[in-house]
This record gives sequence, structure tokens and C-alpha cells, in this order.
Amino acid sequence: AIYHRYGKFDEAIDFAKKAINLDPYYAWAHNNLGIAYTETGNTPEAIQEFKTAISISPLTPNFHFNLAIAYSKINQVSESIDEYNETIKLDHSFEGAYHNLGKLYNSQNKIDQAMETYKKGVENIPNSPLLHYELALIYSKLGRVNDYEKEMKLAIKYNEHYSQAYLALFDYYAAYNRLVELKSLMAQYLDTTGKTKEWVKEEINNAAWMVNKEKVLEVLDEL
Repeated sequence: AIYHRYGKFDEAIDFAKKAINLDPYYAWAHNNLGIAYTETGNTPEAIQEFKTAISISPLTPNFHFNLAIAYSKINQVSESIDEYNETIKLDHSFEGAYHNLGKLYNSQNKIDQAMETYKKGVENIPNSPLLHYELALIYSKLGRVNDYEKEMKLAIKYNEHYSQAYLALFDYYAAYNRLVELKSLMAQYLDTTGKTKEWVKEEINNAAWMVNKEKVLEVLDEL
């Protein structure tokens, strides 16, 4: 596990195999070997190790989660979805499973399923800034601007340093010419994060997805 943390995947594979040789029923060793295989592009081998871990310990959500990731890497979408759902079934507070499953649905243009996944996620993990942020993006796709604003604000509420959520709201307020609210939110961002105006200006310039940069930068200059 430590070798994996430092990106030394060959060593991680070697020691995971040694652990398995000592105890073939050591589920976490199979899981760790699967993760190392995933990192090195040996996805079929990774899938086999995760399946072995699950056969030993079927109620461990992490094993299903890691198997879902491996399936998604070789575009086995339905299998990946099944494993993410199994992860959530076993652990209703598994944030990463909601996040990845919603992203997967979104990539397949299954917007309704993505929305329901994130809604279920925030019901079970109401203080997750990540899930509120992703739900906001889905609402944006659906043209539900009030819900978009509400969820972005919740993302900031639960993480006062969430730069992406702030930038998204900057862009939103600029688009609708709500400049008083934009200026207030910018002041809050500067005060909360301690960032300089120059730093924030660079963040805005680097956000290629922002549509209303010029107006946002104009308001920032007025602070």
C-alpha cells in the first residue's frame, strides 16, 4: 500500500503477491494487487483480482467500487454501473460511488439517471460539496437555473474554499447581469480564502469553460 502511495507500482505488485502467497484468502491483498494492476494498465488482471476479493468478502463496498472503476476503463459500462450500485447498496454514504456513477450516466447522455444518482447522493450525504456541485451542473444542462444556483451555493456552504463552485456562480451572475450579487460573492471569496485579486484573476483566466470572463474581471477590478 505504501509503495502504491508513492507510485512504485511494480514494488506494490510484488508485495501484494507475496501477501497472497502467504494467505490466499487475504481479500485486501487481492484488492491492493488489483489497484496496482489498474494503475499499470493491466485491467483484465485487475478485474480478476477484484472479483477474487469480492468472492472472499462480498460485503466490502471498496472492492465493488474498485471493480466498477476497472470495468469503466475498458468501457464495460453496464457492468460498471452494476458495481457502483452495489457499492451504494452496501454503503449509502460512499461519496465516490455516487460521483463516479453520476459521471458515467452523464457521459452516456443519461441525464435523468445522473440527476437521480446525485439527488440520492445528497439525500444520504447532505454535506457533500462535491455532490451538490455535480448536481448543479446537471441542473444547468436541464435549464433549471434556480436549482443550479441553489446547489452551487450549497457546495460553497459545505466547502468555503471550493474554487470551482465560486467561479461557476461568478459566471452565472455575470450571465444574468446580477452584478451586486456577483460583487458580494467575490468579496466573500477573497475574504474566506485569503486569495489576492491577482490570484483570482489568474483562476478566472485559466477557466476555459467560463463564458462571461470579461464581465467577471471588470467586477473584480472594481473591488
